[in-house]
Amino acid sequence: MTTSPQIIEPAQLVTLARANIDRSRQLIARAKACIRLVSLAAVRMNRPPRRFQTRWAPCSVTPQAKNRLLAIAPIIKDWFAMPKDEIDATLAEATPAEAAAYMVELHVPRDLHASILRALPKLTPYSFHHATWQIRRAAFNRQPER
Repeated sequence: MTTSPQIIEPAQLVTLARANIDRSRQLIARAKACIRLVSLAAVRMNRPPRRFQTRWAPCSVTPQAKNRLLAIAPIIKDWFAMPKDEIDATLAEATPAEAAAYMVELHVPRDLHASILRALPKLTPYSFHHATWQIRRAAFNRQPER
């Protein structure tokens, strides 16, 4: 059973096309509204806590320096637990600042040495755990507002 195609007049074609365009515009507008709502919700969910927004003023640290500092921090934290055969005897008894300088010298490319050493804060000479916290804080370069 074959059906013959319907003959549609040009005026009817224009009307159908306009109706399709209007439906498409409505769908696009709804999609854009949904995207805006989702992105606003994501911003609200991923926003840092208010206490960080008011107490700290972010400063710029290059992404390369940030990554290097964040890589150095856990090594400094575990420095005293490292096998002593891998490093010199003098470095086994090093302070956190000496250990950080050794890690920069050994594992950071030469062209980044200066920027990493500049980004390192003045580390406490007593606590490797506190020095790790200082390095992580320097990586995000959060300094108290004055």
